[in-house]
Amino acid sequence: MIALLSTVAASPRQTPKERIKNFNEFHIPLSKERQQIQGARCMNCGVPFCQAGMNIMGMTSGCPLHNLVPEWNDLVYTGNWEQAYNRLKKTNNFPEFTSRVCPALCEAACTCGHWEDPVTCKANEHGIIENAYEQGYAAAKPPKVRTGKKIAVIGSGPAGLAAADQLNKRGHSVTVYERDDRVGGLLMYGIPNMKLEKWVIDRKVAVMKEEGITFVTGTNVGKDVKASKLLKEYDRVILACGAKNPRDIKAPGRDAKGIYFAVDFLKATTKSLLDSELKDGSYISAKGKKVVIIGGGDTGNDCVGTSIRHGCASVTQLEMMPKAPDERTEMNPWPEWPRVCKTDYGQEEAIAVFGHDPRIYQTTVKQFLKDDEGHVRAIETIKLAPVKNEETGRTTMEQVSGSKVQCTYMHLKEVTVKVGDVVQAGGKLGTSGNTGTRTTGEHLHFGVTNFYADGTKRDIDPAAYLTEIAQKGNIKLEVLHNGNSLLTRYKGTEENAAGKNLSPDGWMKKLLSSEDSGVGMSGCNDPIVEMAMTAFSSLMLLAVQIDNKNEEEQKTAISKQMDSGRINLKSLLPGMKNCELAISENGKAILRVNNGELRMSRELTTAELSRLSATLNNNTLTEEAKRIRVTGMLNTVILSEAASQNFEQGMSQQQGQTENLKR
Repeated sequence: MIALLSTVAASPRQTPKERIKNFNEFHIPLSKERQQIQGARCMNCGVPFCQAGMNIMGMTSGCPLHNLVPEWNDLVYTGNWEQAYNRLKKTNNFPEFTSRVCPALCEAACTCGHWEDPVTCKANEHGIIENAYEQGYAAAKPPKVRTGKKIAVIGSGPAGLAAADQLNKRGHSVTVYERDDRVGGLLMYGIPNMKLEKWVIDRKVAVMKEEGITFVTGTNVGKDVKASKLLKEYDRVILACGAKNPRDIKAPGRDAKGIYFAVDFLKATTKSLLDSELKDGSYISAKGKKVVIIGGGDTGNDCVGTSIRHGCASVTQLEMMPKAPDERTEMNPWPEWPRVCKTDYGQEEAIAVFGHDPRIYQTTVKQFLKDDEGHVRAIETIKLAPVKNEETGRTTMEQVSGSKVQCTYMHLKEVTVKVGDVVQAGGKLGTSGNTGTRTTGEHLHFGVTNFYADGTKRDIDPAAYLTEIAQKGNIKLEVLHNGNSLLTRYKGTEENAAGKNLSPDGWMKKLLSSEDSGVGMSGCNDPIVEMAMTAFSSLMLLAVQIDNKNEEEQKTAISKQMDSGRINLKSLLPGMKNCELAISENGKAILRVNNGELRMSRELTTAELSRLSATLNNNTLTEEAKRIRVTGMLNTVILSEAASQNFEQGMSQQQGQTENLKR
């Protein structure tokens, strides 16, 4: 096992399983014809927020470089590619870089994107600069006059290169010092090849050399070259050193072997790739490892994609913050930066390879656990929750207090521990017996209950719980009964192959039942939660069966919906823009609806759950009859909520009119 620390509309690209075979860029450029069509779409816009680069609610909306996006999009449409390049270069030193790695803030703020897909500004930018190299527009243009001034730039990352480019164009003589063996800084070693192939950097650096800029690599200023020497030799010195000191985690066991900083991990891979196509073995390999990435940002995502290309056994990404909503909320209107859940290329690849999203939200590390040789073998995590400071107004993520897991052992003939004892892994708790009113010989009833901070509780499948612990390395022995493993069907390996022959109904029962453990939905102590889960499972099965999917597709859909805890109900209510039923951690059923005019999120009542469960589990009804009845029930809930909102709005307006009359 190894652990790694890490502090929009797009052009077509290869499928995840195809692109993980190498470290090449995987975006497929748009054709010139498609770029011209997109350029024409740009003219549908009334007010171009794409180039605004303004701060709204603490976030940047539109291009922070103030790129003249509508201008060069119109020039692309009319076929004036050289002029488009000239307009692009007015505000951007390195469009060959930004067109590959920029998060496309322009597209997020695109006015056309308010009601349909945004214009492919990033893809058009890429087309303009690549065409410029092909046609010779981007060739070296040395300054015609030199000022006689000498300038040293320390650092060859994006800032250092941009400073050198601008100053050289003004006629100053510029020398760039770089500590690493290659020019580029973050661009070269911090960004993986699949996002930015390094020949792109080398191509631009070659042009800059032709224009008169000198590059000195492998030189650590302050050590190899004294600062006093630079101050004497140069008229000005610019510091563009970057921020290479990583943010560490102060947790017990941090000194364990196998824990690396994300940038060190990425740099080692890129350097080995450039030096020897990974043949020198000098990189930090994730092959066959269970990788945990601590950090849910772009760097963490790069680590996910890199680990998968290494051939990791599994990958998990811990994210401190809560999961962002899948769609904009009313509190996040356009043209604000969309605070929505983004599934980047690395996460897409993890889903394709391992069948699930690698991210675990509102979670961080409590401690690292070592094996006998000092290598990290497991990570103990804690759940976090947002807490608002009333004095400062700032919200921070704090450890959730009051939540716990309770394990219950029944029918023990001997108990070897007492209340308050600390039990180590592998320690003896007791001996199973044949106690009970209806004994069938020696046996053990084992239950697991989650108790949440809000006072609610939920029973969970103990076999699945034990398996999760075992997979994390905390159980060295098998859980056996009469020589048979109780965990076999939960391991997710070849032993699950038999499940492929099950029908979707059987697949659903396999996922939800706990017949071998005696605990699960049927053992739930809360009848409301049990009712919600029953309705959820039955509705999920109905939704996938009427969605014209084959059996394997239905199984996949069921597994994904179980993992997410959400059912997409658009197949039942196709007129809705968005409609889903979600089951929260505490077992509450939440209906979320958006029909373009009404947006609601409401917990289903006990009566509504009861009617829904009764309908869905009525074996005398056909699927079509169930669909009609369920659709009617859901529409009733939606209409009721709409009427309630309209009434509240009317009362508010009436109250306002009354207040005006009083005045």
